[in-house]
Amino acid sequence: MTQWKPSRSCSAPQADGALPIIGHMHLFGGQQLTHKTLGGMADKYEPVFSLRLGSHEVLVLNS
Repeated sequence: MTQWKPSRSCSAPQADGALPIIGHMHLFGGQQLTHKTLGGMADKYEPVFSLRLGSHEVLVLNS
């Protein structure tokens, strides 16, 4: 029986501005609410994009 292994590649565009250790976390600590920040990123990068939160890659889906 073969075991499923997650793929490390992501074909969704990655948002700009990731820092080496914290990734995009610095974008969510400002005055703007999180859903407004993600909505603005969706307008810029299309409804599907990826972020780095620390050392984890996150796929964001917006409708």
